[in-house]
Amino acid sequence: ETLQGEGPFTVFAPTDQAFSDAGIDLAAVSQSDLTDILTYHVVSGTVMSTDLSDGATTDALNGDKVSFSVDSTVRVNDATVTVADVEASNGVIHVIDKVLMPPVDVYVGDGTMAHPYYDFYSDAAGTTSVDQLDISNNYKFQRLSNPSAHPFYISDTGYNSDSSDNLIIAGDGSSSAGISDDESFTVFFRDGFSVDDTLNYFCTVHSSMISEFTLTAPADLVDIPTVA
Repeated sequence: ETLQGEGPFTVFAPTDQAFSDAGIDLAAVSQSDLTDILTYHVVSGTVMSTDLSDGATTDALNGDKVSFSVDSTVRVNDATVTVADVEASNGVIHVIDKVLMPPVDVYVGDGTMAHPYYDFYSDAAGTTSVDQLDISNNYKFQRLSNPSAHPFYISDTGYNSDSSDNLIIAGDGSSSAGISDDESFTVFFRDGFSVDDTLNYFCTVHSSMISEFTLTAPADLVDIPTVA
């Protein structure tokens, strides 16, 4: 129904194979979650491939951020555009080779002066702890219960320092101001970032409140001779 509207819209359309590879079990996914996933593939306005710049971000119709990488290929988050600029009467379609999954929510607690300084949760009620980040995902950081104290931010280059080009961070706050109250930002891990890198989190007004995330990534399977 959304895409039959007047628009214009830009749609990042995964191939049938991409949906198969994503392994989404429709019987186990709620209608609201499915709508969230699908509308994450739609952007308001007509965005042609020539309009995209490396490191740019924009808002999808579900309210979450998407990022773009432009070099020899064009990527949306970690999906590669395989067919670009397919024009329609109410917008444009770009075919991509992966299903885009909305950023994973991380709720950041009030903060204290004692290590680990902040507590992290996957739910707005603060009942399920997050103790590591999988860098194959993207994450939306927001404050739990909207505290005004201990503004929070992250960086892969150290305290109060802007991150390298291996990360895209979009939304509120900065490495010197952080987020408080109802502010949020989304982090996208690019190809140059690995689990061997350091991702610090910190309070932007208390230099002693700095620590680092435990990072993980899916294991890359190799063939039998390599394992042997």
